[in-house]
Amino acid sequence: MISTGQLLVTFLLIGRLVLYPIGAIILLRQWYKGKVRYYSDLPFIFAFVLIIMCIYTPIELYFVAFYPIVSIESPIGQIAYLIDLNLNTVVYGLNFTILLVVWFPTHKKRILLSIIMWIIFTEIAILIAAFVNIAIMDILLVVIGLPMYLIFVFTFFFCYHQHRLPNIHPLLIGSGMTIILVAHLIHSVLGQLGIRLAGIYTDAVWPAMIIWLAGFLTMIIGFIKKAPYYETI
Repeated sequence: MISTGQLLVTFLLIGRLVLYPIGAIILLRQWYKGKVRYYSDLPFIFAFVLIIMCIYTPIELYFVAFYPIVSIESPIGQIAYLIDLNLNTVVYGLNFTILLVVWFPTHKKRILLSIIMWIIFTEIAILIAAFVNIAIMDILLVVIGLPMYLIFVFTFFFCYHQHRLPNIHPLLIGSGMTIILVAHLIHSVLGQLGIRLAGIYTDAVWPAMIIWLAGFLTMIIGFIKKAPYYETI
């Protein structure tokens, strides 16, 4: 029998699957309307992040909705979890790209090399952790993700304070990422409760997923809306 928590998690994953492509299309249109377009533009990079998320969210949805009792220790559960972790790593790498573009906008070749090295390093670390102990991967993802979130938030709050990036709204983007960070911290607590769903979630994490969606929508608005100092620069 489907629990209320599983049903809510399933619907929230469907909500993500609807919002990701909408957000990607909005950002790509915004990027395309620019007079000069570069693949290092922030709306394009973030749109690419959403496209990657469109790939792994159906995998999560499939297992949570149809194979919720699959154990994380089973081969299927481990494969699903490894896919989820690896795609999360790519998303973190793209967020890392956004940070490097903001801080070092003229060093495109070095940025590309740094991203490639970062993804290779994290992929190797995840594979080693998977063979040693799958529980280590949970810790590894937090170790990789938490500094990224904190630097991301600091970067966009700093840009707003310094009146940088006027074509977007750094304060909204930083606020959205702060909400997402809070959601992840709550998720890590609630993830230890309830019934495990396909080794990916538990049926208790739905409040954190709602908070995450609020942060996601705030960030999308931040990439669409111009900063209040746009006209003064």
